[in-house]
Amino acid sequence: MKELFTTPEIKVTPFPVMEGDNVTLTCHTNVSTYRPETELQFSFHKAEQNVQRFGSSDQYGFQSAKLENSGEYYCEVSGRMIVKRSKELNIEIIGKYKSRI
Repeated sequence: MKELFTTPEIKVTPFPVMEGDNVTLTCHTNVSTYRPETELQFSFHKAEQNVQRFGSSDQYGFQSAKLENSGEYYCEVSGRMIVKRSKELNIEIIGKYKSRI
């Protein structure tokens, strides 16, 4: 039996993430060629907290990254009563040091 879709992989852009950057997380999966019409739903989580409920968008983002946005993120993909979860991705926001004048 073929998989309906592959285990998702979560990616972040830009990388590395600097404080103040606009950040996009993408949840990537491949749908089986046997069921290309399968509609998938995506959700995003940070440290077991849901930050974006299931929806049709495979992306989640936040503007002007702050240090507190650092953490472990993962995504889930749902289709035809199957849910698969990505591995966690540790995102560390790199602070911009302000010089004293």
